[in-house]
Amino acid sequence: MKKRKRISTYIIRYLFSTLLTVLLLVQPNALANQTESATLTEDSIIATGAIVIDFESGVELWSYNPDARLNAASMNKMMTVYLVYEAIEQGLIALDTIVPISQAAIDLSRNPNETNVPLTTRGNFYTVERLLNAVIVVSAGGATLALAEMIGGSRAGFLEMMNDKATEWGIDAYFLSPSGGPRDSWLTPRAMATLTRKSIQRFPEILERTALTELNFDGWVYPSTNTLLGEFQGIDGFKTGTNNTAGACFAGTAERDGVRIITVIQGSTWSRRFPDTTLMLNYGFYAAEERAEELAEVIANLGQEDDYDDPDSILIDPVEYDDPDTDELQNSEQDPDEIIDDGASEENLPETSDEPPTYEPESSEITENPSIISEHPQPRWVLILSITGGFSVLCVLFYIFYSRRYLKKPK
Repeated sequence: MKKRKRISTYIIRYLFSTLLTVLLLVQPNALANQTESATLTEDSIIATGAIVIDFESGVELWSYNPDARLNAASMNKMMTVYLVYEAIEQGLIALDTIVPISQAAIDLSRNPNETNVPLTTRGNFYTVERLLNAVIVVSAGGATLALAEMIGGSRAGFLEMMNDKATEWGIDAYFLSPSGGPRDSWLTPRAMATLTRKSIQRFPEILERTALTELNFDGWVYPSTNTLLGEFQGIDGFKTGTNNTAGACFAGTAERDGVRIITVIQGSTWSRRFPDTTLMLNYGFYAAEERAEELAEVIANLGQEDDYDDPDSILIDPVEYDDPDTDELQNSEQDPDEIIDDGASEENLPETSDEPPTYEPESSEITENPSIISEHPQPRWVLILSITGGFSVLCVLFYIFYSRRYLKKPK
């Protein structure tokens, strides 16, 4: 009897200590993305290029290799979205305009290796708004192509519009697909930050769509590819991108107390792009607070629209500070150089962007592979709970089995 009591006491103590350990480990981790400070150096993140800017002033708060010509995968889709909004503003189309669906768009929408919404020409009428939501929330390639063909008259015509807009803005970008992907296209982190900023400046309602955590399309519910939504305080966009050439990319934006920060990370890994974005956003808010007077002065002196859009005229020195809790570089299973170095170069770009007789997506245009998305790690507290919960169940089962077999009352 005493032995049974001793075992019961041991089991109870074990469960209590396990629960206490879980609570101690979970609490700081759960609040990690709510802190107002973080250390940010070149060794703090895994990326080939990254940048942090203040939205209102356009000031660059921190950057690492921001002018590298990198494949941006599905982040290219935001230039398509911008041109769709521009066409709406000009009265060429409306949100309720019915979009014609080509066979090429249908075929791309049914690519099994791509996150998408399947399109059809039978019994469905797709409005601009429905397809726009599919592009922004689900990163749907078929929907992107359908919108591009409608606005540009053809895929080639729309590509010309995309590259003309990049030239107009003076950003370093070259588009070979409305949805992103071909290895010889590029979009620098600085260019993506500018695209994000201009999209929000001119069409602030876009944030209502980028903030959606899921989309109901033809009766099917699709989660947003931006898994930071609802997990990081103030985040309400912007766009993910993933393929074998680009690695894992993400342009993010969040607002706290009237301050909006924009971050871009390219050439990252699937397990690091969101945690590193969290680190960059926290840094941005801290830096913006530290440099509040300088930022206010920049905003006051913006004046002309051309000056407002010129990133070279509003650079300031980055803020340097230390946070001992986040100073160590995390381990990574994948070197970003191994992701990006796949033969893309300026020399082998095609001379023209003529429309091919039959458009078939290249393998490099496959974005947001569901099997890749499933590799996103769960938060550490989920793993801890799973392990400790499993041990606890095993201990209870062992106790029940042991007590019944060996601690029976003597007859």
